[in-house]
Amino acid sequence: MSRRPIAQVRLLTLPQLHPEAIRVEVDCCYSTTGITQVPAPGGLELPTPALITAACFEHEARCGDCDTSDAHVRGAVELRDETERLYALVRQRRVRYYAHGRRN
Repeated sequence: MSRRPIAQVRLLTLPQLHPEAIRVEVDCCYSTTGITQVPAPGGLELPTPALITAACFEHEARCGDCDTSDAHVRGAVELRDETERLYALVRQRRVRYYAHGRRN
């Protein structure tokens, strides 16, 4: 029985783009997923934990072969929990909608 590889988070500063630009990378032995944020005048900037959570979710969607739980701990835990709760709710509604359509 083999264990799933554990994804890790790297935070990179990108001063060549902007003094406050940041890139969050979540990587495992299979792939690397990154999200880059460059501040803009009047733009929406997410806090670093929210960027980490977004990168973890995207890595899960693209890779699917690794364990991202340690990487998620560095992110916005409340955001992750709420996202997972809402996703489960959407899936339940989709199943009920499909089941209702099949009965008619």
